[in-house]
Amino acid sequence: MLVRKHRLTSGRDFRLVLTKGKTYTHKLVILKVLPTSRIQPSRFAFSASSKLGTAVAQNRAKRLLREAVRLLVPQIKQTGLDAVLIARPPIREAKVNEVLVVLKELFRNADILQSSGEPGEGNGEICVTC
Repeated sequence: MLVRKHRLTSGRDFRLVLTKGKTYTHKLVILKVLPTSRIQPSRFAFSASSKLGTAVAQNRAKRLLREAVRLLVPQIKQTGLDAVLIARPPIREAKVNEVLVVLKELFRNADILQSSGEPGEGNGEICVTC
């Protein structure tokens, strides 16, 4: 489970990221990112619309996204940053490893991941089964 300090819980902040955040897209996920002026851990919110299908499909998509972000948190810059991840219909057939690769790519494009050599980066490998 994603630690509370990394969750974007305020509806006001969520809407602000959706309206003013920079967008990065992939066929599985849309990432909206908004830097904040506050010094705080990066926060994430997850959304899945009814286009994904039933509530079961929507919840599975959000669980996949949350798990992938949880695995990437040690590599994410800890500066004030709010992000919303929106699931797209092809995520229904995706596995956590695929979502992890996609998010890593989107986070690199958005310059969210720490550069090589900083603490928390490790060797870049993530163990999903650990």
